[in-house]
Amino acid sequence: RRVHGLTRRLEAIDKRVNDVEMENETLLMKMSKCEQNNAQLALSIEDKQREISTLSRQLDASIHDGKRASESSQAKLASRDRNNHARIIELEGQLSRAKAELSQVRRSKEEADRKYNTRLQDLRDRLEQSHVTTRAMQNYIGFLKTS
Repeated sequence: RRVHGLTRRLEAIDKRVNDVEMENETLLMKMSKCEQNNAQLALSIEDKQREISTLSRQLDASIHDGKRASESSQAKLASRDRNNHARIIELEGQLSRAKAELSQVRRSKEEADRKYNTRLQDLRDRLEQSHVTTRAMQNYIGFLKTS
């Protein structure tokens, strides 16, 4: 009985050892798969880190290029603005001078018109005086002929 009991116990322990060994094999296989997954994930992480690093450098370069382009555009706009402002000042000066010259020409024309009208009136008056003198002479000649 005792041997029989020990045999059963031994068989139970044997079965338990077999079960534990099978469980160990299963766990070892699962652990191996986990290690493979971890290795793949580690590679994937490295790939992503390289990709992020590349994208980060590209982003930095794009930002730098954008800033440089913006600064260049701002400099060009500022230069264009200064040139336009200088051109406006120049054109305003030319306009002012042209207006002054126009005013001077108008005054000169008005003065010339006054002188012309005065001279014309003087010539008309002298012509009228000539006509009066001519009529008076003709009348005197007619008087002399009739006398």
